Amino acid sequence: MPIKLRQLHAFDAVARLGSFAAAAKTLHVTPAALSIVVRELEQTLGFRVFERTTRRVRLSDAGQQYYLHVERVLTELRNADRCALELRGGKTGVIRIATTQAVIATLLPAAFRAFRLAWPDVQLYPVDIPGNQISAAIQAGEADIAIGVHLPHDDMYESLSFFRSRWHCFLEQTHPLARGKSVRWQDVVTGPLILIGQTSRLTLQGALPEALRMQDVYEASTASAALSMAASGQGVAIAPGYLKPTAALHGLKALPLGEPEVMHELMVCVPRKHGAGSFIRQARDLLLAEVPKADTFIG
Repeated sequence: MPIKLRQLHAFDAVARLGSFAAAAKTLHVTPAALSIVVRELEQTLGFRVFERTTRRVRLSDAGQQYYLHVERVLTELRNADRCALELRGGKTGVIRIATTQAVIATLLPAAFRAFRLAWPDVQLYPVDIPGNQISAAIQAGEADIAIGVHLPHDDMYESLSFFRSRWHCFLEQTHPLARGKSVRWQDVVTGPLILIGQTSRLTLQGALPEALRMQDVYEASTASAALSMAASGQGVAIAPGYLKPTAALHGLKALPLGEPEVMHELMVCVPRKHGAGSFIRQARDLLLAEVPKADTFIG
């Protein structure tokens, strides 16, 4: 018996929400009806995709492996639906940019305005994902342009320097280090430090001398989380200077880090299949032209 699309949607909803009741509400069906659909899927597959108890629902070992493939299938279906919608509406296209929420909020607003003026029929669609997933997104075809760190540059992808800013420490106004105009690395490495994910930690530790080993480090999931933690007095947040406008909303002081001076570099990546003069490359070039002046954020 072939697997039905409604079964995959049911499986996906329960897997994401961890609850038959919540998934049923999202899909506008009853929990009993949803349970039947999932049971039909399991009968077709020949294995259980969920482990059910009276208190929780979780993916089985086999279900976890199967879900990886289902995610990809449903992503491609959504892409196909979006393409059909664009064609019916007479749009000339959608450009998907994979990057972090922090980059979208601080570095891209001017580009959004420029796109609207230059190509009113083109939708610029930011794909907000964690920094450590950006490279995978462009390689999986889930984005047309990627902005992040450590992006691929090879026979299939071209990555150019997009934006460089100095690393800063973000701290409470009452912090003893807040009285100066800058901070030395040796004054903060003993912690407590708050970094944005493991990528930032590995990048910084690779750039700093062996004598400046960071200690007592907490890895926040997002820039907003890191700044919120710093604002609550849990430590000093170490992040790129372009987060200064966001930090000001938290009442934090931003001070450039020196001795040594370490720069944070964002790259912009496009697939090489989009040749010179292609629309995607034109969009990439517009992004490069509209990025704010670096000295606004270097400090």
